Amino acid sequence: MAGEMRPLPVPTPETKHFWDGTRAGELRLQRCDDCRHTYFPPRPFCSKCASRKVSIVRSSGRARRFSYVIHHRPAPGFTPPYAISVVELEEGPRMMSNIVGCPQTPEALVLDMPLEVTFERQTDAITLPSSSPPAAGEAYMRPGTVAVVGAAETTDLGVIPNLSQIQLHADAALNALKDAGLKPSDIDGVATAGEAPTTVASTSASRRPGSTAPRSVAVRS
Repeated sequence: MAGEMRPLPVPTPETKHFWDGTRAGELRLQRCDDCRHTYFPPRPFCSKCASRKVSIVRSSGRARRFSYVIHHRPAPGFTPPYAISVVELEEGPRMMSNIVGCPQTPEALVLDMPLEVTFERQTDAITLPSSSPPAAGEAYMRPGTVAVVGAAETTDLGVIPNLSQIQLHADAALNALKDAGLKPSDIDGVATAGEAPTTVASTSASRRPGSTAPRSVAVRS
Protein backbone atom coordinates (compact mmCIF):
# COMPACT_ATOMS: atom_id res chain seq x y z
CA MET A 1 0.00 0.00 0.00
CA ALA A 2 3.05 2.26 -0.10
CA GLY A 3 2.18 3.27 -3.66
CA GLU A 4 -1.12 4.74 -2.55
CA MET A 5 -1.35 8.32 -1.33
CA ARG A 6 -1.69 8.76 2.39
CA PRO A 7 -4.83 10.50 3.70
CA LEU A 8 -4.27 14.24 3.95
CA PRO A 9 -5.74 16.80 6.35
CA VAL A 10 -8.24 19.42 5.23
CA PRO A 11 -7.36 22.89 6.57
CA THR A 12 -10.07 24.76 8.47
CA PRO A 13 -10.19 28.40 9.58
CA GLU A 14 -8.82 27.30 12.97
CA THR A 15 -5.88 25.34 11.47
CA LYS A 16 -5.09 27.50 8.42
CA HIS A 17 -2.16 29.25 10.15
CA PHE A 18 -0.60 25.87 10.93
CA TRP A 19 -0.75 24.55 7.37
CA ASP A 20 0.34 27.89 5.96
CA GLY A 21 3.36 27.59 8.26
CA THR A 22 4.33 24.05 7.25
CA ARG A 23 4.10 25.05 3.60
CA ALA A 24 6.58 27.84 4.43
CA GLY A 25 8.86 25.48 6.35
CA GLU A 26 7.74 26.63 9.80
CA LEU A 27 6.07 24.87 12.70
CA ARG A 28 3.57 27.41 14.05
CA LEU A 29 2.05 27.18 17.51
CA GLN A 30 -0.28 29.44 19.48
CA ARG A 31 0.55 31.32 22.66
CA CYS A 32 -1.90 32.90 25.07
CA ASP A 33 -1.36 36.64 25.48
CA ASP A 34 -2.80 36.50 29.01
CA CYS A 35 -1.19 33.48 30.71
CA ARG A 36 1.65 32.94 28.16
CA HIS A 37 0.77 29.26 27.75
CA THR A 38 1.92 27.77 24.43
CA TYR A 39 -0.36 25.08 23.09
CA PHE A 40 -1.17 22.62 20.31
CA PRO A 41 -3.35 21.52 18.51
CA PRO A 42 -4.75 24.75 17.08
CA ARG A 43 -7.86 26.27 18.62
CA PRO A 44 -9.18 29.85 18.90
CA PHE A 45 -8.83 29.97 22.71
CA CYS A 46 -6.18 29.10 25.27
CA SER A 47 -6.33 25.49 26.43
CA LYS A 48 -5.21 26.55 29.90
CA CYS A 49 -7.17 29.69 30.81
CA ALA A 50 -9.73 29.83 27.93
CA SER A 51 -8.66 33.34 26.93
CA ARG A 52 -9.30 34.23 23.30
CA LYS A 53 -6.34 36.60 23.23
CA VAL A 54 -3.86 34.33 21.45
CA SER A 55 -0.93 34.90 19.11
CA ILE A 56 0.74 32.70 16.53
CA VAL A 57 4.40 31.92 17.28
CA ARG A 58 7.06 30.00 15.41
CA SER A 59 8.40 26.90 17.14
CA SER A 60 12.12 26.23 17.26
CA GLY A 61 11.34 22.84 15.74
CA ARG A 62 13.37 21.06 18.42
CA ALA A 63 11.75 18.26 20.38
CA ARG A 64 12.33 14.98 22.21
CA ARG A 65 10.67 11.63 21.71
CA PHE A 66 8.05 11.18 24.43
CA SER A 67 6.44 7.90 23.33
CA TYR A 68 5.94 5.75 20.24
CA VAL A 69 4.59 2.57 18.73
CA ILE A 70 5.89 0.66 15.73
CA HIS A 71 3.08 -0.15 13.30
CA HIS A 72 3.47 -3.37 11.33
CA ARG A 73 0.27 -3.40 9.27
CA PRO A 74 0.09 -1.81 5.81
CA ALA A 75 -1.65 1.54 5.44
CA PRO A 76 -2.08 3.86 2.44
CA GLY A 77 1.11 5.79 1.86
CA PHE A 78 3.19 3.81 4.37
CA THR A 79 5.51 0.83 4.17
CA PRO A 80 5.58 -1.13 7.43
CA PRO A 81 7.16 -1.13 9.88
CA TYR A 82 6.91 2.56 10.65
CA ALA A 83 6.89 4.54 13.89
CA ILE A 84 4.03 6.67 15.13
CA SER A 85 5.41 8.92 17.84
CA VAL A 86 4.35 11.50 20.36
CA VAL A 87 7.04 14.18 20.54
CA GLU A 88 7.37 16.91 23.14
CA LEU A 89 8.30 20.24 21.59
CA GLU A 90 10.87 22.49 23.22
CA GLU A 91 8.08 25.00 23.89
CA GLY A 92 6.09 22.39 25.87
CA PRO A 93 3.23 21.08 23.70
CA ARG A 94 3.15 17.48 22.53
CA MET A 95 2.13 16.40 19.07
CA MET A 96 1.96 13.20 17.04
CA SER A 97 4.61 12.78 14.39
CA ASN A 98 6.16 10.25 12.09
CA ILE A 99 9.87 9.65 12.60
CA VAL A 100 12.11 9.76 9.54
CA GLY A 101 15.83 9.56 8.98
CA CYS A 102 16.50 6.57 11.21
CA PRO A 103 15.71 2.83 11.30
CA GLN A 104 12.20 2.01 12.52
CA THR A 105 13.44 -0.28 15.28
CA PRO A 106 13.32 -0.16 19.10
CA GLU A 107 17.12 0.06 19.13
CA ALA A 108 17.07 3.28 17.08
CA LEU A 109 13.88 4.80 18.49
CA VAL A 110 15.21 5.74 21.90
CA LEU A 111 12.90 7.55 24.31
CA ASP A 112 13.93 11.15 25.06
CA MET A 113 16.20 11.22 22.01
CA PRO A 114 16.51 14.71 20.51
CA LEU A 115 14.55 15.41 17.35
CA GLU A 116 14.04 18.27 14.94
CA VAL A 117 11.14 19.01 12.65
CA THR A 118 11.37 18.23 8.93
CA PHE A 119 8.79 18.94 6.26
CA GLU A 120 7.48 16.69 3.50
CA ARG A 121 5.53 18.29 0.65
CA GLN A 122 2.48 16.25 -0.32
CA THR A 123 0.50 18.64 -2.54
CA ASP A 124 0.57 22.34 -3.38
CA ALA A 125 -1.68 22.96 -0.38
CA ILE A 126 -0.39 20.45 2.18
CA THR A 127 3.10 19.96 3.58
CA LEU A 128 3.31 17.55 6.52
CA PRO A 129 5.69 17.95 9.46
CA SER A 130 7.74 14.94 10.56
CA SER A 131 10.57 14.50 13.05
CA SER A 132 14.10 13.27 12.58
CA PRO A 133 17.26 12.99 14.70
CA PRO A 134 19.68 15.92 14.31
CA ALA A 135 22.24 15.57 11.55
CA ALA A 136 25.30 13.49 12.42
CA GLY A 137 27.83 15.50 14.38
CA GLU A 138 25.36 18.26 15.14
CA ALA A 139 25.30 19.25 18.78
CA TYR A 140 21.95 19.50 20.49
CA MET A 141 21.16 20.83 23.96
CA ARG A 142 18.06 22.37 25.39
CA PRO A 143 18.48 26.01 26.47
CA GLY A 144 19.34 26.12 30.15
CA THR A 145 20.56 22.53 30.32
CA VAL A 146 23.94 21.46 31.59
CA ALA A 147 26.03 18.50 30.46
CA VAL A 148 29.16 17.31 32.22
CA VAL A 149 31.28 15.24 29.88
CA GLY A 150 34.63 13.52 30.11
CA ALA A 151 34.63 12.66 33.81
CA ALA A 152 36.66 9.46 33.69
CA GLU A 153 39.56 7.61 35.24
CA THR A 154 42.41 6.81 32.88
CA THR A 155 45.42 4.51 33.15
CA ASP A 156 47.76 7.49 33.10
CA LEU A 157 45.96 10.04 35.23
CA GLY A 158 43.85 10.07 38.33
CA VAL A 159 44.98 6.91 40.10
CA ILE A 160 44.78 8.07 43.70
CA PRO A 161 45.23 5.56 46.54
CA ASN A 162 42.12 4.74 48.57
CA LEU A 163 39.74 6.44 46.10
CA SER A 164 37.34 4.29 44.12
CA GLN A 165 36.53 4.80 40.46
CA ILE A 166 33.16 6.32 41.27
CA GLN A 167 34.79 8.74 43.72
CA LEU A 168 37.14 9.85 40.97
CA HIS A 169 34.19 10.38 38.62
CA ALA A 170 32.36 12.43 41.24
CA ASP A 171 35.47 14.42 42.14
CA ALA A 172 36.11 15.28 38.49
CA ALA A 173 32.48 16.28 37.93
CA LEU A 174 32.38 18.47 41.05
CA ASN A 175 35.54 20.27 39.98
CA ALA A 176 34.18 20.77 36.46
CA LEU A 177 31.02 22.32 37.92
CA LYS A 178 33.13 24.61 40.09
CA ASP A 179 35.18 25.66 37.03
CA ALA A 180 31.94 26.58 35.24
CA GLY A 181 30.48 28.46 38.20
CA LEU A 182 27.75 25.85 38.69
CA LYS A 183 26.33 24.05 41.72
CA PRO A 184 25.55 20.31 42.00
CA SER A 185 21.86 21.26 42.16
CA ASP A 186 22.17 22.62 38.60
CA ILE A 187 22.41 19.09 37.16
CA ASP A 188 20.43 15.88 37.50
CA GLY A 189 23.33 13.52 38.16
CA VAL A 190 26.21 11.65 36.65
CA ALA A 191 26.27 8.34 34.79
CA THR A 192 29.40 6.22 34.55
CA ALA A 193 30.52 3.33 32.41
CA GLY A 194 32.13 1.63 35.37
CA GLU A 195 30.54 1.28 38.77
CA ALA A 196 26.87 1.94 39.40
CA PRO A 197 25.68 5.50 38.64
CA THR A 198 25.47 7.91 41.54
CA THR A 199 24.30 11.50 42.00
CA VAL A 200 26.84 14.26 42.17
CA ALA A 201 24.56 16.19 44.50
CA SER A 202 25.01 13.61 47.26
CA THR A 203 28.55 12.50 46.54
CA SER A 204 31.82 14.14 47.51
CA ALA A 205 35.36 12.81 47.26
CA SER A 206 38.10 14.05 49.56
CA ARG A 207 41.02 15.24 47.50
CA ARG A 208 44.52 14.48 48.70
CA PRO A 209 46.85 17.50 49.01
CA GLY A 210 49.00 17.71 45.94
CA SER A 211 47.08 15.02 44.05
CA THR A 212 45.56 15.44 40.62
CA ALA A 213 42.19 13.96 39.71
CA PRO A 214 40.88 13.95 36.15
CA ARG A 215 39.04 17.11 35.21
CA SER A 216 35.81 17.26 33.24
CA VAL A 217 34.30 19.92 31.04
CA ALA A 218 30.98 21.48 31.98
CA VAL A 219 28.99 22.76 29.03
CA ARG A 220 26.11 25.23 29.20
CA SER A 221 23.88 26.19 26.28
